[in-house]
Amino acid sequence: MAFPETKWTMLAQATLNGDAAGRAALEELCRRYWPAVRDFLVLRGYAPEEAEDAAQDFFSSLMQSGGWHHADRARGRFRNFLLGALERTLVQRRRRATAQKRGGGAAAVSLEEIAEVAAEGDERQFDTAWAERVLEVAMDALERECAEEGRGGEFGMLVPFLGTSADAKSGGAASAALGVSEAAVKSKVFRLRQRFRDAILAEISRTVETPHEAEEEMAWLFAVLSQPGVALRRETGAEILPEKEQP
Repeated sequence: MAFPETKWTMLAQATLNGDAAGRAALEELCRRYWPAVRDFLVLRGYAPEEAEDAAQDFFSSLMQSGGWHHADRARGRFRNFLLGALERTLVQRRRRATAQKRGGGAAAVSLEEIAEVAAEGDERQFDTAWAERVLEVAMDALERECAEEGRGGEFGMLVPFLGTSADAKSGGAASAALGVSEAAVKSKVFRLRQRFRDAILAEISRTVETPHEAEEEMAWLFAVLSQPGVALRRETGAEILPEKEQP
């Protein structure tokens, strides 16, 4: 059975039906995004090691428990489903810890407690962690593509120009290093930005149900990343933030 990358709820349904290929594809999607959950937990106040353990436990439990039956094709965004499931898990963890201190068993989770935890953490924190992860995955994919084309060195030279932090003088340095004119450098940067946007859209498409939703998620991602102090940082130290509209 072949699985379209854009239909994650179909993967969830296949997992519930015991389809091995669906489960493998869904597990891979979870592996790609557990860093976003970990970062969100750190923002919540978890120590880094505790956040890593909690994120791993969350995804392992989700795969084993059949929690995917909550997946709703009418609300097919993967990040929305994960945040809801994570909020329930955090409430359960808190109640278990409280019950252990009191020497009793785990109590039922109330909707009020879920709302309380969600308010404490601020949904935007999860949005930011998710958006940063999307950019990281897309950038890694673009880097691999360039390396396969034998353009790894060029990619490393042009990455800083994807954002706004590259010094204007570095255009001349890139021109000299690549053996092309500065006009050619600008053209290469424009094409790289386009490819980066395509890579972002391809990654987003894994986690929604329709092309229309993918474009909506792209607009949402840019809005989140346009907040002050939010950007993806690579080894170069440059801020990478694709523009809403390409020149």
